[in-house]
Amino acid sequence: MNKMKKRYIGIENELMTFEKGELIDYPDDFDIDEPRNLKNNRYFRNLEKQFEHVYNISHTAIRTDTGHGFYIDDEEIEIVTPPIEINPGFASRLTDSLFIGRDKVLAANPQHEYTGYSMHWNLTKRSEDFCGMGNPYNLLFQGVWIPFQFLGTTPISCGIASRQKQWHRYELLCDSINNEDQINATALLLGSYMTALEKNAFKLPFFAYNIPDITSSKEMLNDRKDLFKAFTNVFPYRCTELVTGQKYFESFYRWLEPTIEELGSLKEVKNLKDFVYGEKPLEFDKFDYYNYIEEIGLKDDGVYEPFKTSNPDFPGTVLQKSGKTKLPLENKLWGEFVRQHGRDIDKIAWDEVSIKRSQIKHGPGRVLLELNDYYVTGIENINRQAILKFFPCFPGPIDYEVKGRTNRVLLFDMPDSAFEGVKISAFDPKCIIKTTYPTDTGVKTLDETVEIPVA
Repeated sequence: MNKMKKRYIGIENELMTFEKGELIDYPDDFDIDEPRNLKNNRYFRNLEKQFEHVYNISHTAIRTDTGHGFYIDDEEIEIVTPPIEINPGFASRLTDSLFIGRDKVLAANPQHEYTGYSMHWNLTKRSEDFCGMGNPYNLLFQGVWIPFQFLGTTPISCGIASRQKQWHRYELLCDSINNEDQINATALLLGSYMTALEKNAFKLPFFAYNIPDITSSKEMLNDRKDLFKAFTNVFPYRCTELVTGQKYFESFYRWLEPTIEELGSLKEVKNLKDFVYGEKPLEFDKFDYYNYIEEIGLKDDGVYEPFKTSNPDFPGTVLQKSGKTKLPLENKLWGEFVRQHGRDIDKIAWDEVSIKRSQIKHGPGRVLLELNDYYVTGIENINRQAILKFFPCFPGPIDYEVKGRTNRVLLFDMPDSAFEGVKISAFDPKCIIKTTYPTDTGVKTLDETVEIPVA
């Protein structure tokens, strides 16, 4: 891959909580005089017990030693993954991070049932993104809007939306998806799209002209065969024409495919391609299932009520445990701030960590002295700081043999010369790496999926 500035992706997933079929209302502000609120607060505190180390942001928000954040947001409980670097293997690392966070919520209060409410996809925002292109925010997401609708909504969706969060990230909002393969495919497509645009921002593949408001679009396609007006550079000539959603989806995929193949494993690429070409049904395609949900009143004002079935085509709305336990590297790095510093944490955000230590200065008046240990901004700097502070004795190069060749890979991907050529994704046992080896005609570089023994 070309050397570019690092970009990151993360997920916020909001869930609704039910007990014996009744929706639990988590208020924003727990009232100590209200017994119901005390009970709900106890439910949230049960979640803390799933972790060895927890940083309490407030009585409705925690950060944990697994690198996750958990929040009470109005009536929902929200799972937040750490930012995952967009590099080979990122889609599975992000998916695993989300499902491990979901499993923690499910284990905390086994008497509860949870249904998905919404998902927010966080993407790195740069000040130079598409500079001089009119309205860069609209242009940025017009190309991916139809594919994102197909991957991120159901036939009875309340809509999709996008927004800018301060200066450092974009947020794309859609339905909560339960299917692990579909979440993986969505991650791979969005991460590849941001990477492809950075390579050549002035050759956007599509503009979807019929989107009335890119920041909140409820006027969506009803199925893949629906027509809409598009301007495209991908078809044989530049034109504005009516195309089906499916034709747009396939053309978009073909334009993006080289980047997808750089960032995804063979399994991840095939998974996304199967969704694009209809070999696997998207939630968006399951009309009978969602019509059934709507007809019997199992969705009200955007909230899915819990139900289960034994029919794999009608899996129900209740979230099930995934059983995943292996934390991605990014989760380990962000979790170490909580593990090592605990109460000294002042703030952990998308791209900001502040650690403060307070101690008593013995002297006249016994003044309380607050010491700033360090303040780090930028996800790349946070990862580097975590490595240097918490993993000073990180493993050196690993030699492994593939088809008779001995290859060497390092275990980090940091910009400093001391970390040059190192790959974060190598912490996952199966990943795509570039190997370079001599041949009779010179040096050859090959991308391949290998099993790396990591202690």
